[in-house]
Amino acid sequence: MKKIFTLLMILITTASCKENVILDANGNPITGGKTYLIKSGCHYSSPGCKIAGNFSFAKRKQKAWQVNFFENTIYQSVKPENQGDINKLVGFTDCGIFTGNHNNSARFGWSWDLNNKKMKIYAYTYVNKERQFSYITSIPTKTVATLSLSLSGANYTFQVNDVTVKMPRGCNSTTANGWAQFPYFGGDETAPNDMNIWLKEI
Repeated sequence: MKKIFTLLMILITTASCKENVILDANGNPITGGKTYLIKSGCHYSSPGCKIAGNFSFAKRKQKAWQVNFFENTIYQSVKPENQGDINKLVGFTDCGIFTGNHNNSARFGWSWDLNNKKMKIYAYTYVNKERQFSYITSIPTKTVATLSLSLSGANYTFQVNDVTVKMPRGCNSTTANGWAQFPYFGGDETAPNDMNIWLKEI
């Protein structure tokens, strides 16, 4: 009986680990990174659905990440008109540590495309309180993509794999001066189910 129990525990542990293994294009496991959870009924990926604890200070000229959307990020909005709302993935506020998302910021955005069955990725910014966004490309779930966000004077450069989009910036300092931002669902609606997004800064 003890041997059977031990075997079951090994099988359960192995299955659980396989679910969380992130593979590169060659099928090799990628170490490190963090899997963010946006719980059902929440906007934020931080504990308790709250904004607190979801930030860290960022002061850089360029940042890059690897990202993997789990299958549970596939969704259909309750209201059809909300399907095109852009959720937020990763990025930073900018132009001063006391500015917020809706003043000056640069983030990657995401939304599920019901027709093409892929995740749309956007450049999503606020420039002196004016919201701007631009579609970059679409990527499948369960596939690692590389993101890069850099700045040069009064411009941002967003890159997903080999596709690049340039966006205006609200200041021209040599480095981004603000707070790092992480996964967020919405738009108007909250997450319809638990969602997992893996990110690794590179």
